[in-house]
Amino acid sequence: MLGGLDTGDKIASIVGAVLSAAAIALTLMARRGAADARSDAQLDRAAAELAALVRRQWDREARNRGLIHPEPLAVRWASTPRPVSPSAADILGPAAGRATRLGLHGDVTTVASAWRQLPARQLVIIGAPGAGKTSLAVLLVRQLLADNQTADAVPVLLNMSAWDPAVHLDTWLARRLADLYPRLGRDAAGRLVTSGRLVPVLDGLDEIPQRMLPSALIALNHAVTADRPLVVTCRAEEYESLIGATGTPLARAAVVEVEPVAGAQAAAYLRAGQIAAERRWDPVVASLTTDPSGPLARALATPLMVYLARTVYADPRADPATLVGFADPAAIEEQLIAGYLPTVYRTRPAAPDEHRPPRPYSPDKAISWLRVLAEHLRDRNTSELAWWRLPAAVPVHGSVFLLVWSVAIGLTASAVLALGGFDYISVGMSLSSVPGFGVDLGWPYIPVATTAVALAANLVSWYFVTGPRRIRVQPGLMVAAIVGGLLSALVLGVLDAGLGDPGPSDVATYVVFGFVFGLCLGLAILPGASELVSPRQSMREDRNVALAVALAACTGVTVGGAIAGFTQRGFAMGFLLAVVLVSSASCWGRFGFALLLLVVLGRLPLTLFRFLDDAHARGVLRQVGAEYQFRHLRLQEHLAAQSAAQTSRR
Repeated sequence: MLGGLDTGDKIASIVGAVLSAAAIALTLMARRGAADARSDAQLDRAAAELAALVRRQWDREARNRGLIHPEPLAVRWASTPRPVSPSAADILGPAAGRATRLGLHGDVTTVASAWRQLPARQLVIIGAPGAGKTSLAVLLVRQLLADNQTADAVPVLLNMSAWDPAVHLDTWLARRLADLYPRLGRDAAGRLVTSGRLVPVLDGLDEIPQRMLPSALIALNHAVTADRPLVVTCRAEEYESLIGATGTPLARAAVVEVEPVAGAQAAAYLRAGQIAAERRWDPVVASLTTDPSGPLARALATPLMVYLARTVYADPRADPATLVGFADPAAIEEQLIAGYLPTVYRTRPAAPDEHRPPRPYSPDKAISWLRVLAEHLRDRNTSELAWWRLPAAVPVHGSVFLLVWSVAIGLTASAVLALGGFDYISVGMSLSSVPGFGVDLGWPYIPVATTAVALAANLVSWYFVTGPRRIRVQPGLMVAAIVGGLLSALVLGVLDAGLGDPGPSDVATYVVFGFVFGLCLGLAILPGASELVSPRQSMREDRNVALAVALAACTGVTVGGAIAGFTQRGFAMGFLLAVVLVSSASCWGRFGFALLLLVVLGRLPLTLFRFLDDAHARGVLRQVGAEYQFRHLRLQEHLAAQSAAQTSRR
């Protein structure tokens, strides 16, 4: 009887334990499911926010580039006959049947629907320089965003020149996403990439350095093995050479080539939006339609040249019939490129900024400044104009720039202290108390020491601080940091009270310095909810980081000096340390000094950002995140060649 009860008790215990374990497991699964649901909802919100930001970005860029009004040029494309594509069976799978090659074709309005029809949704767009590959990519992104089918996968257009194939594509995509759209945050950006909620539209494969192209193609193939959607653009000859060298096409990607603009297409675009009685374009239209293989038709065979022709001769007083008189297509192209900037800066004012009215710029000065920037990009072998790389545009060696910059910091800081009435002898570091020295450096110590520290900071930051910085701290943490700073000051005050009798001024000093110190540590540099990163915003964020670090250092050294009884010396050394940190150990400090030198040399305007914003609004530059690019590489090369010719004449 008792044995039966004991056995029953054991069985009941076992059953209870099993049921308890099952209940715990179900609870954990329910919690995990709820967490997953919350995570999915957060990812949905991040994707929706990214889609809104991308749409806003490329709607603005499309307007600036003239891709919306008038209607875009009806550029056509078709499956390329070049030996660069996988087989039809590799691209279409069983649906290929007996087909040996694809027969895709269409225009700028149908590229999105053609991309959706591909089983792997992988597409490579190739074409001649100026053929409109980037414009086609921009319009593709806008079409995909306008379609509900892309609600789960957001197309994002990125320039490939910044990609080092040694970095995994997913890692690079997540970094670029967080840099371009900082509101997302790095965690959400990474999850959007790894969860397949992103359609990378990668522009300019040919802009990757030549020696890195084979490894770039291998890395792309490795990244899209799981049939991930992808769009890549590249110059046709460069892509054919790359595939010929590696022998491996890109995964399951269909390859289409942008076709030359037909004479009738160019004629229709040139006359679009004109007054019905306008007859200025008649000779050009007649030449394009009656002589489709003539020099004018060959020159206007790319969207770039058609756009330039329409822009250069938009003024009713200009006579486009002069184009008919050229016998060489290259001469026509040179005429259009040379006439573009004078026309833009003479007849096309920039769109008004919401804070500043448009500013007129002399065409000669504007072109001169743009030549300097184009020369800078040519020397760096890049197309990305980044403000933090401007020191490389100063016409001296980098080591000379660092030395001059360091001397300027030392002399400026010393002069400010002298004007402030500080006694260098009392502030200077005395070595007389050190056994074996017995030397008092006196006043020369300050400028010499500051210059030395600035040079050391410059050398370190030149190699390690290679781009703008951003502090992303939650506002709640900023409040906690301020409270922590005040508590730290209170502790220091209590310790100081045990050593002496601090007065009211000392207490106030601790409170002020504690607040400032905490504020600097908790400084939140966060963009607005709908903001996109921009060059000007990126510069301001880096400046704020430098100021926060400098103020924190100044506060810490000053408080330490005050506690040690050397208030004047402590403040002076804290000030000097702040000047050094804010000036040298930041991209913003180097940029400011480089710009000042370039202004003194007459190479750039003091209000550089305003000039670049204006050029962007006029369509001369395009903006991608915190960087600018010239509207087209042909324009950059033309300006750089003019700059080189001017230098050789000198």
